[in-house]
Amino acid sequence: MLATVVYANNPFDPARDRNQVQVRRRHSLQKYVPKTTLPFICLVNGVPVLRANNGWQRKISDGDVVAFITLPQGGGGSNPLRIILMVGLAIAAPGLGSSLVGENLAAVEAFGGMTYASLASSIIGFVGNALINALIPPPKPTSSSQAQSSAAASPTYNLNAQGNSARIGQAIPVLYGQHLIYPDFAAEPYTEYAGNEQYLYQLFCIGQGQYDVSNIKIEDTDIANFAEVTYEVVSPGALVTLFPSNVITANEVSGQELLTNVAVGAFMTTPAGIQTNFIAVDIVAPRGLYYANDAGGLSNVGVAFKVEARMVNDAGTPIGSWGILGSETINAATGTPQRRSFKYTVAKARYEVKVTRTDIKQTDSRYGHEIDWVSLRAYIPDSQNYGDLTMLAVRMRATNNISSQSARRINCIAQRKLPVWNGTTWSAPTATRSICWALADALRASYGGNIADSRIDLAQLLALDATLAARGDTFDGIFDQKQVLWEALTLIARAGRIKPYVQGGMYHFTRDGAVTLPVALFSQRNIVKNSLKVEYLLPSDETADSVMVTYFDAAKQKPLEILAQLPGYSSDNPYPIDLFGVTNADHAWREGRYIAAANRYRRQSISFTTEMEGFIPTFGDLIAIAHDRMQRNVAGDVLGYNAGTKILTLSEPVTFAAGNHYFGFKLRDGSFSGPWLATAGVDEYHPVLSLPLDFTPDTDTTREKTTFTFGKGEEYRKLARVISVRPRSIHQVEILCVNEDPAVHTADTGITPPPSSYWNLPAKITRPLVTGLSVTLSGTPSNPQLAIDWIPAAGADHYYVETSYDNGASWQRRGEVSSANTLVAAQRGTVYVRVAGVGLSQGDWVQWIGNPYAVPPPDVSSLLVSRQSDGTRQFDWALSSAPPPDLAGYQIRYRTGTNVAWGWADLSPAHDGILTSSPWETNQLTAGQYTFAIKAIDDSGIESANAAFVIADLGNPRLAGVLVSVLPHTQGWPGTKTGCHVEDGSLVANSTATWDSITSWNSWTAWNNSPVSPIYYEPPVIDVGGVLPFTPIVDVIANGTVLVQESHSNDNVTYTSWATAGSLITARYIKTRITVTSSGIASIDLVNIKLSAESISEEINDLSTSTLSGAYRIGVGDIRLPKAKPYSLITQVQ
Repeated sequence: MLATVVYANNPFDPARDRNQVQVRRRHSLQKYVPKTTLPFICLVNGVPVLRANNGWQRKISDGDVVAFITLPQGGGGSNPLRIILMVGLAIAAPGLGSSLVGENLAAVEAFGGMTYASLASSIIGFVGNALINALIPPPKPTSSSQAQSSAAASPTYNLNAQGNSARIGQAIPVLYGQHLIYPDFAAEPYTEYAGNEQYLYQLFCIGQGQYDVSNIKIEDTDIANFAEVTYEVVSPGALVTLFPSNVITANEVSGQELLTNVAVGAFMTTPAGIQTNFIAVDIVAPRGLYYANDAGGLSNVGVAFKVEARMVNDAGTPIGSWGILGSETINAATGTPQRRSFKYTVAKARYEVKVTRTDIKQTDSRYGHEIDWVSLRAYIPDSQNYGDLTMLAVRMRATNNISSQSARRINCIAQRKLPVWNGTTWSAPTATRSICWALADALRASYGGNIADSRIDLAQLLALDATLAARGDTFDGIFDQKQVLWEALTLIARAGRIKPYVQGGMYHFTRDGAVTLPVALFSQRNIVKNSLKVEYLLPSDETADSVMVTYFDAAKQKPLEILAQLPGYSSDNPYPIDLFGVTNADHAWREGRYIAAANRYRRQSISFTTEMEGFIPTFGDLIAIAHDRMQRNVAGDVLGYNAGTKILTLSEPVTFAAGNHYFGFKLRDGSFSGPWLATAGVDEYHPVLSLPLDFTPDTDTTREKTTFTFGKGEEYRKLARVISVRPRSIHQVEILCVNEDPAVHTADTGITPPPSSYWNLPAKITRPLVTGLSVTLSGTPSNPQLAIDWIPAAGADHYYVETSYDNGASWQRRGEVSSANTLVAAQRGTVYVRVAGVGLSQGDWVQWIGNPYAVPPPDVSSLLVSRQSDGTRQFDWALSSAPPPDLAGYQIRYRTGTNVAWGWADLSPAHDGILTSSPWETNQLTAGQYTFAIKAIDDSGIESANAAFVIADLGNPRLAGVLVSVLPHTQGWPGTKTGCHVEDGSLVANSTATWDSITSWNSWTAWNNSPVSPIYYEPPVIDVGGVLPFTPIVDVIANGTVLVQESHSNDNVTYTSWATAGSLITARYIKTRITVTSSGIASIDLVNIKLSAESISEEINDLSTSTLSGAYRIGVGDIRLPKAKPYSLITQVQ
């Protein structure tokens, strides 16, 4: 046996919050009673079963559906299902209860038929305490007819079910507006082989009616990116031409190996009652076909088989003999699997098929000689016409771009095409998202109500469509589950704030919008005595203060929430509402604000009984009420009216106070006229109107007198919207209405807040997007390379890397790599580099353009200046990264002093040319404090972006090879100074200005505006002590262009002409002259004069001075040393 037990834990949402148990043994109901302290009821096949009288000892029978429904508690110990219903929902609850249950639901869905319907009505009353909108009640929880069962979940609104599936026995989808959909299979997919390629054929159903189909994708990838995919959109009434669509694949054939002379089968091609006129078989050689020969190659090998069929009847009994459909061979010399399809034409009938291998299978290990029968298909003859359905046919060639899973994730954007009423005729189907024409289609279509146009108020729909189009309100929803017509109409209409209703057999529609003119006036003159009832719906702790709207966002394709909160109200108790068919945040927010405003401002339920005039208004109409129980107004009859003086004569007295006072009148047809401004007259019965009436009041006895209502400001009448009109007798009618407030219709203005997402499931990336692409120069001078890096892309299996050196005219594939970096050979010039990720399909190319050789070399990260033990200055440095292949060397600059504000341009080169490697040694800097800086330079002369600075305090330099060293700046700049003077330790250019050139004190300035240029400095003559060869080396730090000259002499009388210093000379005396030219203020900060001569040293070892005599002995204690080398000057003997 098999029975079902359902536990409904939440009667407010039984379709979702429930558990289901399958029962396979006969047990009593008592065994399955829920373990809870809450009250519950038990239904067996929709019939209540009580605990009393041993009702729960009843055994469960085969096929029974048992439901245990837990009832809510609260309200200070009272049963909430017995609370008196809120008046604002009292008239709507019975209808809502039945719509919750539906008309044709199974017992397990209805939880007990009429019993559950009564429960649903009570639940509506209970929920009514939380949020009130009597005219258009808030969307209710999902009814059982809308419940998403796991066996046939919506592929659009159920994220777990998104994908293509065959929803057997479920409703064919009906889409209104525009939506992304995963269409259902319209026929069983099947495969074929052609040229050793496998093809998948799939036929999808977009939905009932006509659609514009666009943005067809596989997962998230446009179908145009798959060269191996072709498709065809088939409009209603058209034929599928891309492939045969009605094909049955036999499940019994699933890869059986064919052995020699052993028949496999027979297998039925079709179920009973279905005939075919084409039969196809698929044969696969899984290891290929080959013989591994002695030469190391593969030789050709073949296989042979025959396909046989015979007719059978619906009982499976043969009605014919076996016939050979074909004797086939396959030959190949490859280890690649070989796949072939063989198709045969047969007479239209039902068949069984068997396949037999007819050659001898080679079992030697050097052979690949196996074949399998993998598929049997029957092609069913039909017209390929699917009536009033839009179809999508897709043919795919199997490649590594498409997986078996992604092949079932085909989606598209479909926009419904509907006839549009223009006031006289229907148009051809037109792409539209209109709410009104969706309502019309739901009523008129064969899959909907199939209702004639004469029973639909098309004029109302035409007027409402203009209103909704101006507001931008649309309906974008899919009905892919079985639905009661009235529920579907209500869901569609709710997106436009519309309420459908049936009156006199006609389907009418009213929208809860702003209305200014009442259709009727009801006062104490036409309201039955003691029938007026007013109930004020006071807020409680459970009353909602805001609305949390859930809608299905069209852009993000997932449910989002947006809070609709009225100004000045909190959002501590938001009421959740799901707006089906609303797909953008602005629309959802406006509807939420409207619902919140209706809950805030419409909290008076009014009912009264009247006579036949009660049939004038209908659902949703605005009426005016004048009654002394409601407001401070007066109602009565008009006894007289003077059109000339505009004076009224009334049956009841009226009084005037401060402020404006108005009259309203009921006309002959029951309609309302007003407001009419009035002032006090001669007495309380004769007020004066400000303007003459535009109608003639009835004041005599020939007909009913004109009724008036009077009051101050808005109090002269009470506005209300009609909820229901119920006949109470032949001559009396009861009207139920709710107070009207203009604020309800202005609440949906303002700025829409951003929606919030209450879940964030990761999306499957099918086209990986590469980001962070960078290209740098790497490698060595002999092998320069481009280092290409990027951020790993989600969903990428590997990457394509390409380069171009002709501005993108042609591209060279540089690799297919799995890591997010690669090295390729580099060339000089501008290079285009592009990278694309490949996952399910190839993503977009991401491009980098530039010249890596034009990029500055990396900065020097560290610079160390030190003094060796002998005084030599040593410079060590290191780059911040590996040296690029175009690195030429380095330049070091210096300046005396330690000013941290100095930059690279403020320093002078410390050497000629460039330095190729670290370290570098020099002996040209005197003792003192220095600021040094270094930059890297490439072979194009481009310097690194930033210099590395260091401050060093150097001791005395190594003196080897230096005959004389003179530092004039340390001696106060002795010698001849021309055009300059000593200032702050430096020589600074004089000013050419004189006191004669200054005509006024205002012309005087402390700054040198006209400096001398050039300036000259000539240090004192240097005497080296004898005539000898040496090289004058002069270091100068100056502001301007420096020229160093020398003049030398042997006798200090006759000197050579001034010449550029730096060459080897032979002399005893030397003069130097330093010239500095500048466009600004020339200055000289440092001068270091060194006379460099060859240093000769000689060692005399083991000299016995006691043996010296003659010329080598001058006296006691004096020694003349025997030297073997010639010297020009001896400065030191140790």
